[in-house]
Amino acid sequence: MFNFARNTSLLHYKLYLGQNEIIDEYGNKTGSFTKQYGDLQPAFLCVSPNKGDASLEAFGTLLDYDRTMITADTTCPIAEDTILWLDGVNTAEPHNYYVKKRAPWKNSIVFAIKEVDVDG
Repeated sequence: MFNFARNTSLLHYKLYLGQNEIIDEYGNKTGSFTKQYGDLQPAFLCVSPNKGDASLEAFGTLLDYDRTMITADTTCPIAEDTILWLDGVNTAEPHNYYVKKRAPWKNSIVFAIKEVDVDG
């Protein structure tokens, strides 16, 4: 029921793969890390317009998030720290959301997502 075509929105995402240590120009490890992401992929999920009433929030009021996404596809690979391009943002530009929390259930998965301002 969640995945009726009229209820879904096109979004793009890159899965978080981990971190790589930054190496300086002399080949030395710097102790700083950079995040690594997979390939850009499209998906159709139900995305809430914004956060609503606390009594209805899937993640309660303690987790800081802006919107939720839901899918009936329990094999959806989207996980925490996945970066997202929502609301028609051009994928050539930086992402505008990331997944803060993933909550699987018997026949659906709900994601808490947080808006970010990433400079190009």
